[in-house]
Amino acid sequence: MKIKRFLMIAMMGFVIFSVANTNVWASTEKKKAGKDPYDINKILKQLMGKKVQKVSGNQMVSLDVILKPQNSNELNSQIYAVNTPGNPQFKKFYTPMMFQSKFGYSNSVLDQFKSFFKKYHLKTFNYKNVVIVNVVGKAKYINKAFATDLMTATYHNNPVQFSKKKPVLSKSLGIKY
Repeated sequence: MKIKRFLMIAMMGFVIFSVANTNVWASTEKKKAGKDPYDINKILKQLMGKKVQKVSGNQMVSLDVILKPQNSNELNSQIYAVNTPGNPQFKKFYTPMMFQSKFGYSNSVLDQFKSFFKKYHLKTFNYKNVVIVNVVGKAKYINKAFATDLMTATYHNNPVQFSKKKPVLSKSLGIKY
């Protein structure tokens, strides 16, 4: 079966929240991202005006759950440092293992996510940085796990999948995401 990457338009609030201060790439001035830095609400309104269909329950979907990195203030400082000419840390990027040790989560924490998603017949994969959990499975199970309703439409000539409902995960996971 062909697995479609799940574009997280409506889920950005859920997924992108962990990188809420990412407007930092090569800037020397820190800026807060705000409540809707990617104009998700505007994009959703544009999508609603187009041909929108419900995603088939049996369609395979893949999405990434991005966990809020540990030591996020230090991470923000490091992002500025490696991108600021003249800073001693300029261009001294972290390897995935360095990132994992400073900002990632232990396997026991990630096992909680794996167990949670397994109940919904979903498979997980953890990236090396240990802040991203890839979730794969049928749309009907994604909808149940996240209490959402996946829809599909075209945005800038690209097919996208999104939800009108804000996705929710169990608080029993005990971690910010």
